[in-house]
Amino acid sequence: MRFPARYYQLLLPVLNRSGRDSAELLQRLALTRSALEEPGCSLQATQVQALVDAVLASDPDPTLALQLGRQIKPSSHQMLGLAMLSAATLGQSLQLAERY
Repeated sequence: MRFPARYYQLLLPVLNRSGRDSAELLQRLALTRSALEEPGCSLQATQVQALVDAVLASDPDPTLALQLGRQIKPSSHQMLGLAMLSAATLGQSLQLAERY
């Protein structure tokens, strides 16, 4: 299973603002910022798990998920986000999200 890297790229500024070194974290995980920024880049489930484990081990901030969620905009979901924004109703928007 693979996950879009664009979501995890949004985590880096959150970590930097809280005083954590995202560059060092990426280096430990053999990832690069430029690779995460590549269109279509995805991470394997094991890479995502290693990233989450490393972040939580460095500082288990209970608000981290909320801080990350604030960074995610409808456009973060690319075409799906645009489709959701152009849906006629909130219900239709949520149906699109559930389907895709």
